[in-house]
Amino acid sequence: MINKFNSILSLGSHCEPSDHYRRFFGEEPSSPFDWLITPLSSLLKILEDNGNSFGLKITPALDDTSVECLHYGCLYHHEFEKLPSGKIFITSDQIQNCRDKLTYKYEKMIRIAKNTAPIFVRWVHPTEKPSNQDLDDNIFSDNDLNALLNLLEKRIGHKNFCVAFIKTDENLHPIFSSKMAKNFNNIEVHSYRGLSPREEINHFFDLFYLSKGFKGISG
Repeated sequence: MINKFNSILSLGSHCEPSDHYRRFFGEEPSSPFDWLITPLSSLLKILEDNGNSFGLKITPALDDTSVECLHYGCLYHHEFEKLPSGKIFITSDQIQNCRDKLTYKYEKMIRIAKNTAPIFVRWVHPTEKPSNQDLDDNIFSDNDLNALLNLLEKRIGHKNFCVAFIKTDENLHPIFSSKMAKNFNNIEVHSYRGLSPREEINHFFDLFYLSKGFKGISG
């Protein structure tokens, strides 16, 4: 495991990591998960399938304001045009554009990760809960976390990566077990108060990037 990382890639679950990436670096991020709503189960399915089923089967969702992927269970929340009412409308051209765009971004993410030492950033939504609270209070079970790390290693072909989980203090569930924290040196958790003013949240992300040796557009 090397200590110096030289790329940052989003693993979802929402657009928060990508918004801050664009603000800090002044350029567009390079992950298919940048603007999707991607539950953990969807993230694992996409990595297992190598992104081959993006956009193949979809249906309107959230009262027709979004589009659900029936293969992966993620939401293509920003991939389709909307009417002034906020309702999405779907055409065959938009479906093909969605598939082409996400396939391209997936392949780009994997290519970057193969040739760098990446930090994968997974933002945990304040309302995100363990999949089975009766058995496990951790948002990521040991099996889930093992699956994620193994899939990332399989896809990029090396172990020189880190997964940084970023959560808000309002989410009281631990991200993963203390056992997993001891067993893996390439996972970490960072947290901030989600109800803070926007400038304080921006400062938190700025410090995160700077602590990893990155420089933003402000120098």
